[in-house]
Amino acid sequence: MTYINWRAGVGLFRDIASADRSSGLVARGQLSDMIAAALDFHESDRVGMFIQYEIGTKIRLSFHEISELAARPDFPVVI
Repeated sequence: MTYINWRAGVGLFRDIASADRSSGLVARGQLSDMIAAALDFHESDRVGMFIQYEIGTKIRLSFHEISELAARPDFPVVI
């Protein structure tokens, strides 16, 4: 299993080209928190959502990739 830094600093964004709502930054935080935040949105509001790493990269995770990360057995879950 590939190592994931769940504490990496990322931003949760909405792409205006894919949604008829306001675009841009939705929230900033740790990868695990932003995955959880994305999954909390209603399905119709998830269109065009993506996570982008903030530390000098242009790496983007689509909502499909976000869902796959959330399903990993090592995804941190706080109860």
